[in-house]
Amino acid sequence: MHCNEHDEKYLLFCKNYDQLLCKKCVISETHRECKEISTFEDVVLNVKKSVAFTEIESSLQELKENMSLILEDRQKNLSTISVSKEKLRSQISAFRQQINHHLDEIQDHFIAALNKTVENSTQQINDFMASLEEKQREIDACIEDVEIIKNHATDLQTFLGTKELGNKLNEKEKDLQSWIDSGSLGHTSISYQLNNLLQNFSEETATFGKSIVEVQPCKLSLQRRKEGQAQLMKVDQEPKRLVEHITLELKAKFDTKATNVSGCFILPCGKLVVSNYSPSYLTLFAPDGKFEKKITNTIPSIHDITCVDNDIVAVISASERNIQLVSLKSGKAVRIIKTNFFSHDLTFTEERFIVCPAQDQMQEVRLENSILCTIGSNVLATYVASLGNALFFVKKIHIPLFALIEMGIYFGLLRIIKFFRGLDVLQ
Repeated sequence: MHCNEHDEKYLLFCKNYDQLLCKKCVISETHRECKEISTFEDVVLNVKKSVAFTEIESSLQELKENMSLILEDRQKNLSTISVSKEKLRSQISAFRQQINHHLDEIQDHFIAALNKTVENSTQQINDFMASLEEKQREIDACIEDVEIIKNHATDLQTFLGTKELGNKLNEKEKDLQSWIDSGSLGHTSISYQLNNLLQNFSEETATFGKSIVEVQPCKLSLQRRKEGQAQLMKVDQEPKRLVEHITLELKAKFDTKATNVSGCFILPCGKLVVSNYSPSYLTLFAPDGKFEKKITNTIPSIHDITCVDNDIVAVISASERNIQLVSLKSGKAVRIIKTNFFSHDLTFTEERFIVCPAQDQMQEVRLENSILCTIGSNVLATYVASLGNALFFVKKIHIPLFALIEMGIYFGLLRIIKFFRGLDVLQ
């Protein structure tokens, strides 16, 4: 109730400055020229019944209700996030079980094939050993015959026996040589060759996936007394600017060394990817313009390129009916989406590709399941770009053949008329 500057009791009110004044404030330089100064008693008379006080009271109550609605909505949002989390965890777990089941199946097939291979190799060795033991018994019998001849046979019997034993000896030596020549004495070992996809799985797959956070516009209806009606709460990201007020500023300059640039894209991390049409390759640059790498093993005749994330880009070709997803880390195609049409241009937004076919309407291709669907009705476009949920495209002008013929005849006749009139044909 006292003035902070003069330590005097408030007596007057200045409408010009909307301030309470003491007797010294009135004669100060600030309020010396003010005309609308009233006594304090007149200003505060029936103030509790004034429109301003009633409006503040109602607005505070309204604000409290709005805060309660917002708090309730935030609590519901927390619940939906928790439910989404459990749902995603169950989906990831199911997908993991599916992968485990598939790995178990191919492992069982591999083990079965391994057991069969080991069984065949073991059977071959056992059969050879059985034959070898039979030959060994025959040699033992020949050795016994030699001992008998040596001790009991006559010279004639020794002569005849020696000839027969020599034939048997030659036969057994031939068997030994045949084993050596046929590789029957080779040492059998078992090993395995891992599938290249499985071998590169741990190196190429750095993450199980990524969490995507989407902030949808709030549809909560809040009361706004000043506007006299309920409105949808919204937040403007940036004030709208007219095109003529937008100015360009050079941020960086890149020497691409490319001879036939067909597309480029700035990744979320700030790196630049440039595609070259012919020869077909991709070039990656750091945010400061330094060259990082060149990727050459891509589809031929690249028409355009767009970004999926910091590591994956999508490319289309003038000679291939598909969309190739290329890893900038490995330089290899990690996925191919069939489109059954040649493409001019594409963009990626909200987990889907928007593609401009060479001879068809604009198409949408979902990244999740590669399903294609036509956008709009008779939307023919050559180039397309996206901003949020809006598409901006260059419309393709389709002139029928008969119209081109009529135009050709018309301009041909016009040239002839101008020639005979002595006029310049080419204006």
